[in-house]
Amino acid sequence: MRRDGRMTVDEQLREMVKACGLPVRGSYRNAEVCMILGFSRATFCRLIDAWQPDDNGNPVVPYSLKSYMLRQERRVSWDELAAFLERNDTWERRYGMQDERQLSLL
Repeated sequence: MRRDGRMTVDEQLREMVKACGLPVRGSYRNAEVCMILGFSRATFCRLIDAWQPDDNGNPVVPYSLKSYMLRQERRVSWDELAAFLERNDTWERRYGMQDERQLSLL
C-alpha cells in the first residue's frame, strides 16, 4: 500500500487476477489476459501488434503489450502486465471494464 492509501500496481494486479479466479504466476495466455484486463480478443490483438520497443527497450506506443510465444501459445508476462497498468493509468476508461469485481479494484 502506498502512503496515499492506494494500492501499488503489483497489489492491484494481484487483486485483479484473484477476482478472475486465476492463480498468480509468471505469465498468462491471451484469453486470461483478456479476462484480467477486461479486453476483447480483437483489442488484445491490436495491443500486441502495436508493440515496438524504442532504443531503451521501452514501448513506443504506451498502450501496447509485449508478448512472446511459448509452445505455439502467445503469453504475456506478469511484469509486462504490471508495466502496462503503470503506463496506462487511464486504460480502464478507454476500454470500459464490465466486471464489478474488477471495477472495485480501481
